[in-house]
Amino acid sequence: MNVLKKQKMALLLQGDVSKLVEYFEQFEKSGIKTSSVKAKLERWKRMESNPAVHHGFFELSDVKDYLDDKVAIREQIIDLALCVLNDTLKIKTAKKSLEHHYDAIFESACSDYGYLAKYKNSEQPYYKDRFEPGFLDFFLNLHPRNIRDVLHQKILRADVDGEEYLFPAINLLPDGVIPSLNNNLLDRDLISVPEAFTEKVTHAKSENRPTFALNSFDVSTGEITCYISSYYRALYSCDIHFFNIISLFPGLNSKNIADYKNHKSIYDWSCALERMLLDHDFSDELSLGVSCLLVYNTPYGFETLLAKKHPDANGASDAHVVPAGMMQPQLANPDRYGMELDLEKQVLRELAEEVFNYPEDEDVDIHPNLYYASLYRKPQISHIKQLMAQGKAKLHVTGLYMDLFRMRPEVLTMLVIEDESWYETQFTTDQKIGNWEYLKGSLMPVDMTDDGFKGVIERNIAGYLCAPGAACFIKGYEKFSTLGLAIKQSTTM
Repeated sequence: MNVLKKQKMALLLQGDVSKLVEYFEQFEKSGIKTSSVKAKLERWKRMESNPAVHHGFFELSDVKDYLDDKVAIREQIIDLALCVLNDTLKIKTAKKSLEHHYDAIFESACSDYGYLAKYKNSEQPYYKDRFEPGFLDFFLNLHPRNIRDVLHQKILRADVDGEEYLFPAINLLPDGVIPSLNNNLLDRDLISVPEAFTEKVTHAKSENRPTFALNSFDVSTGEITCYISSYYRALYSCDIHFFNIISLFPGLNSKNIADYKNHKSIYDWSCALERMLLDHDFSDELSLGVSCLLVYNTPYGFETLLAKKHPDANGASDAHVVPAGMMQPQLANPDRYGMELDLEKQVLRELAEEVFNYPEDEDVDIHPNLYYASLYRKPQISHIKQLMAQGKAKLHVTGLYMDLFRMRPEVLTMLVIEDESWYETQFTTDQKIGNWEYLKGSLMPVDMTDDGFKGVIERNIAGYLCAPGAACFIKGYEKFSTLGLAIKQSTTM
């Protein structure tokens, strides 16, 4: 099948996934699972495989007419695709929808992604306008009412002295449902990432390492099922929406705001949200992040750490909790990756790297079976493990939120260390903390008190909190407030 026909076929497959699967099942051999049909359609939609020429669907007369090479003009292709979708597949589709998808499919193949060079520039209107009161409402109102209503229900809120603050993080689970990880990994076909894209959005320290990606979750229990993807695929499937939103945003008061609202990249972002929030369709590759609110006891009370990320690591030096990162396997054998789907392992690894500056590849020369044994021998981590065994430290899971713009889901955790000995022995004048992912000198201790919470939310003392950072801090503080831990009043150091 030539490129033009693959593009035309991809255009037909942008509609309702469940209805597409239901329609195409009639052409498959008996016994083929629905999941297999869906996977095949996803490959066709991404133009990663050629449909078999003898497939029954391609014998339909109107499909033959549509796929004919003589039909190569934009309006003709869109009109004929509309007929196939509405009349043959019986999937109600708007012409405007097909126009957006046509532009994305037929034009992106030759894109050099040059416009993405702007997204790291902190002078972009996005970075200035995000402090304006109407900023988030503007982006929420870009979506159709059905999506907008869900977003308003699920968006992260914090109340400080009767005033409500909104953050671009979306709760993926019902209130009270705590996420957990199923360590049985699934197999899935993976997307291809254009080199032109990765050249624009990666840097010298970027590595395309394996990641754990969300396949589905049980709404009633919070159990998450995963598969293996990679970091670059996460950028291309999730973060590209964030890059587009920043690079193309003209400013709230711009004369070009109408063009921005109707831009195909904004439309694609809205469609991706609809697939996830309304259809629970996670066919996009959503690599999981994990963030941890590290709460430790000191002689003057409990505190946590926030810091500004390096521009290469997270936009324009947004503030974040420490530690936070991608959920990634470290061992070399893919058949054993499931053993690492463990939140304690993931959090303690990030803690060693991001707080105590242990290099990611420090243990590359030891036998892989001993990787986590080596991690647990590091003094700071060993001390935590001892305290956990004694009931003096505990890891809490506080939610599953998704960055509204980046579209990346994040498991929220909080590690509470009650014993002051950990702080007194591990944070010393000789111990340097923080790694390259955080701006030097930006690590900020924050009191785990109402005043400390207000300072972060109301006075913005740490800087602009990125979506997962805000979710982890707010949900963590809510959980910490229920633990009944003593709060000391003296702040003398």
